[in-house]
Amino acid sequence: MRKTAHECDTLRLRQELAATRIRYSLPPDVVLSLGESILRDEGEALLSAATELRLPGLGTLSIEPGGRDLPTLQRELAQAQASLSKGLQALGLETLAQGEARLALAEELQRELAQVRAALAAQAPEGLAARRAELAEVTSTRAQLQARLSVEAPAADLEQKLAAAADTLQRCQASCEAATQLARKADAVQIEAQGRAGLLREQADSRQAAFDTENQAARRAARAVQFTQAEQREQDCRRRVEHAEAALAEHRPEQVRQDAERYARSAELARQAQQDRHARLLQLQGKLEQAGAQGVGERLAATEAEWQRAGRLREDYARRAAALDLLWRLLDEQRETATRRLLQPLAERLAHYLGLLFPGADLRLDEQLLPVALARGGIEDALAALSFGTREQLGLLARLAYADLLQQAGRPTLLVLDDALVHSDDSRRERVKRALFDAATRHQILLFTCHAQAWQDMGVPVRQLDAFTP
Repeated sequence: MRKTAHECDTLRLRQELAATRIRYSLPPDVVLSLGESILRDEGEALLSAATELRLPGLGTLSIEPGGRDLPTLQRELAQAQASLSKGLQALGLETLAQGEARLALAEELQRELAQVRAALAAQAPEGLAARRAELAEVTSTRAQLQARLSVEAPAADLEQKLAAAADTLQRCQASCEAATQLARKADAVQIEAQGRAGLLREQADSRQAAFDTENQAARRAARAVQFTQAEQREQDCRRRVEHAEAALAEHRPEQVRQDAERYARSAELARQAQQDRHARLLQLQGKLEQAGAQGVGERLAATEAEWQRAGRLREDYARRAAALDLLWRLLDEQRETATRRLLQPLAERLAHYLGLLFPGADLRLDEQLLPVALARGGIEDALAALSFGTREQLGLLARLAYADLLQQAGRPTLLVLDDALVHSDDSRRERVKRALFDAATRHQILLFTCHAQAWQDMGVPVRQLDAFTP
């Protein structure tokens, strides 16, 4: 029932989100008919199916919602509501909240009944019926003893029988009083349980009334709408991120950097040419003043025009160079982000294998996904500063990590090792064997070696190559 009610709420919210929403504000004396509803004053209406809006004295407007899945949602909602109504009728309930309240009350009464039964079992292990039978037996015994006392007895045995009867009577009275106290305690526990059950029933009714208020229902509906809208916003953000990554992949950062460098050089050449022309212009002006020749002014004006044109060209090149430089820096940042995102899975696999060889160590990679330095104990050593055996071991671990990434991408590969780890000592070789055995659970590995005795403990048979030659 809870699942069906949740499904009804979800379908109703999806229907409200997909339905056509009409907000209206009408004068006090204007009344409109929207299907079977009457519109007046201010309000809002949701349309999940084709509906006619009747305008008095003007005509009729037919409004059809544009959501494609509205009929399907309406059918699913009707089916879910019918299933919920059928289940509620079978239980004799009107709403799911009543069922929840009844279930909570029943569970509380069950707990109270269990407590009462536990108290009764402690006071009367054999049950009330046994205690009542014991009380009846004691009462009967008492009556018999009193009857026997009333009968005349021989004088010689009278005192002995009186003492025995008094002793028996005392024991019977004690048993009778104990049984009476147990019965009273059981009745008191039962009355207390009934009172607590009534109090819990009143609390359940009051909480159910508070749960059924319109404010609570509106808050739940608003939270559900906000949750649905948040999911839609998350999906939109994911789509935008995918589009941005695809657009970034279409650009070639290296080519953009080359274009920026080319435009920067062109701008520098234009600037140098402009400076040369300016110097030449000054020389020409000096010669003109000295010679006083005619026609030089026209050539000066032409030269100034050319100089201005060169200045504008230089500014244009400068703007292009600045734009390309900005684009190159943005693409470089995006490339670094993408590289870090690509480095993360490789670094995780390297850390897995590196922990088997150098616990607590970290291998740093460059932008080409190649190892460059090994950090151990807070000290980072460049790859070139490491011993040949250590570099050989790190290279083997890197190949295993690359193979894991290829397998995760759906491209499993065969690893062929030819006389690997010949420069490693026995302790390092044992730790590398752990990494090889772990990788062999996911990859096919062929290990060729001239030192078969060093690889006898790999858990697989060692085969001689001359055994395969004719």
